[in-house]
Order: sequence, then C-alpha cells, then structure tokens
Amino acid sequence: MLNKNTRTVLFIATSTAVGGMERVMAGVAKRLAEDGVAVEVLLSPSGNEQEIVGWFGTRGVAARTHPAAPDVHQTLPWRQMMDFTRLAASLRVDAVNLHYGVGHISLKDVLAVRLAGRRCVATVHAAPGWGPEDRRVMRATRWASMLCDRVIAHSQATRAHLMAAGVASAKIACIPCGLEPPARTPTRAEARVKLGVCDEAFVVSAAARLVPEKGLDTLLEAVCDLRALAPPPLLLIAGAGPDDIRLRAMGARLLGDRVRFLGHVADLSEMYAASDVFALPSLMEGFGLVYLEAAQHGVPSIGTNVGAIPEVIQDGVTGALVPVGDAKALASSIRALACDPQRRQALGQAARRRVVSEFGMERMGEQYRRALFGRSR
Repeated sequence: MLNKNTRTVLFIATSTAVGGMERVMAGVAKRLAEDGVAVEVLLSPSGNEQEIVGWFGTRGVAARTHPAAPDVHQTLPWRQMMDFTRLAASLRVDAVNLHYGVGHISLKDVLAVRLAGRRCVATVHAAPGWGPEDRRVMRATRWASMLCDRVIAHSQATRAHLMAAGVASAKIACIPCGLEPPARTPTRAEARVKLGVCDEAFVVSAAARLVPEKGLDTLLEAVCDLRALAPPPLLLIAGAGPDDIRLRAMGARLLGDRVRFLGHVADLSEMYAASDVFALPSLMEGFGLVYLEAAQHGVPSIGTNVGAIPEVIQDGVTGALVPVGDAKALASSIRALACDPQRRQALGQAARRRVVSEFGMERMGEQYRRALFGRSR
C-alpha cells in the first residue's frame, strides 16, 4: 500500500514497438521509483502491446493496456476522450505524463487530463519538422501546450520544433536523455568471441528500428564503397521492423557475408563492445540514445547533422557528422577512422567521458521530477 505522501504519476503512450521512446520512459520510471515515486505505464492497444508490456516488466516497470488510453495515431473520438477522462480521474494520480513519439501534442488528450483534475505534462520525443499541411496540427499543439503544466523536450532541436508551432518557451523544460551505467561492460575480445567475430575485423555497427527514416540504406551503400579496405568492414545491424526483408535483401546484394542482421537484441553490450565505430545516418532524430550507449563502451559514433544528433555527437570531438543521405561522405568518414586507430580511440574515450559527465540518469530523473510535480507555469 502506498504511503499517503507518496507521489504518483501515470505515463501514457502509444507504442507499436520498443524503441527510443519506450527506453526513455522505462529509464525515467525506474529512476523516479528509486526516489519514492509510484509510476505506472499505460499503453493504448496497438496490436503488439502485450510484447511491449512484457518488455517493460523485464525492466521492473509496471505497465498495462487499457482501451480508454489514447492512440496518437488516430483522432480521439469525443466519447473515448470522456472515457479517458474518467480513467484518469479514477486512478487518483498526482500527474499524468503523455508521451508522444510524433512531433505534436493532442489537444483532446490534454483536455481529457485537465477535465479529470490532474496535473498534465506532455513529453514530445520527435522533431520531424512542420510543413504547410501541418498548420492545423501546429495550432492544436499550441492550444494543447497552453493547457499543459509543462511540456518536456529532450533536445534543443525538439524545443525549437515546438516553439515553431507557437509553444511558449517558458512552458518547455529541455531535459536531455540520461543513461544508467551499463549493467555489463564486456571486453572487446570477450564480445567478439561471443559474436563470432575475428579479432582483426574492422566492425561497424548500427542499432535501430528497421524503418526508412533510420537511413540504413545509406549505411549499406557506404560500407559497400569500402570493400577495397584491408580488411573490408564487417557491418552488424541490430533491430527489427517493417523494412527487415528489404534491407536484408539489399545487404545480401551489396555486402554478402560482410553484413550480419542480428534481429532484436535485448542487451546490446556485446555488439557495442565488439565495435570499432557505431554509425547510424538517420534522416531525423529527436535525440539519439544509441549514440550515447555506444559512447558508454568507448565507441565513437558517426551520425547525420540533423535534428538533435549534433547535440549528442560533437563533430571531431566524440565522433563525426555527415550530411543526410550522403553515402560517399559516410564512407569517407568511416574510412578515416578505420585508417587512424589512435584518433578512433581518442574520440571514443572523449565520448565516454562526456556521457558520464553530461548524460546521467540521476540528473534526468531529478529534472523530470521537478517538471512533473513542480509549480505550473
């Protein structure tokens, strides 16, 4: 039974697969729980919700689905909005934290929480940019933000994206993502034995949902351009998604046995530790947690100069940045690091120092706590 002074918060999200948003939610939920906050995650039915609920459970986070939970991929009918209002009211939580893997906030979701008499905080995990066709969504996001107690962005890029829609700067709390220290840090040799990778191989790795916006086509083309290197790079790709079959076929055609698709990997420690370089040329990222995870293992990253990626990778300091969709530039950046082991090691060490000093979970948890339970603005 909860102490009457225990703070309680409900995280709500639409999840179709385990990705960056879910990992951030789980990390924050665990950190808040360690600080005495009771957290429950509520998911809208998505067709894959039981697998995601189970994933949260393996991380010690209570999660369940409920038909009244809003689905960000659909317009919430007024009747379901009232069902959501009654649900939020019945749970008697101190705050409701709405998590959006898209770049906007639902006005009806926020209105439902406020009608329930609950404090409302919206977290936006993406910054895809706005087009002329998005005027209505931008207007709804601006109105929704006015009803929120706080709006959380995990990067300055997402903050700017929200402000472009008219969200007030004072309403936004910019909270960089944090990581707990890795549970395991296998050595390079141990990881390579486990993965069946020879010691002399030059390993490039990537971890992402297999979807077009992660730029894995560009990565495959770039590694193909490096076939003249001695030894030619071995590419490891961890993740699953709707582009799985197409990307595997492309990989087989371009790289043959120099690419391995690992599928969904619950613990990426071995892959990171076995890597010489981590590369993910995304078309857009609201943050880019995987670059920090690679850094925890002393591995430099190559990313694209869009969205929040330049906030996570310091070009020439902790890794390298290349233009979006430019396979030649990506290949050149990988080649430069392959031919300069000392620079590669220096970048990796700098990346590890930075993730420890600037991206700790303790700091993120404290900032979330203030946003969830602090005074309204």
